[in-house]
Amino acid sequence: MKKIVSLLAVAGLAAAANAAVVSDWAAAPNGVSIAATNVVTGVTGVDLTRGPGIVLQGSSSTFNSNSWTVGGDLAAAVANNDYLQFGVTVDIGLALNLSDLEIRYDRSGTGPNQMAILFSSDNFATSTTVYTDASVSDTGEEAFPALGLSGITGTGLFRVYAWGASSSGGTFDIETINFAGGGTYGIRLNGEVVPTPGALALLGLGGLVAGRRRR
Repeated sequence: MKKIVSLLAVAGLAAAANAAVVSDWAAAPNGVSIAATNVVTGVTGVDLTRGPGIVLQGSSSTFNSNSWTVGGDLAAAVANNDYLQFGVTVDIGLALNLSDLEIRYDRSGTGPNQMAILFSSDNFATSTTVYTDASVSDTGEEAFPALGLSGITGTGLFRVYAWGASSSGGTFDIETINFAGGGTYGIRLNGEVVPTPGALALLGLGGLVAGRRRR
């Protein structure tokens, strides 16, 4: 059934594909996880969740966490599992080419003052760093409108690692932002979904067979 659905999606995308919203994640209400919304056809969103090294900040109205690495560096944050995670999976017969990531975040006065966003297509056996911030503001972050994701393709996960807190009670959260298309989100992935060469060849073969049957 999965393959049939994927080929139907391929048929709808075969003509052309333009960069658009792939998936959104809201920043509120705070909780264990936040489901992906506005997910494009052919893609499944992976919920926004926390790594086991951090905990929910229960009094917050946005997706907020504490117990981040005090001091340290990226390697320490990775070792301590101090991250937020979200991502996408792509149906059989399709390829996903991501163009950019929009995100808004901030911290408390004792929260982590550095962060990095990593992407992995193999559950973080290997990863690529797509963005770093060496001076996270504690007075309110602006939206980052287009963190480039050139070369990031296919099924994968993003992790937002943070470190440099001065107290384990310090917080780091995903804030809300209004995008031009309407709605309030904290994270948005943009890109395009296109058929793989093999899927296009299969569709072409199917059309050829159908044409011969009609004749």
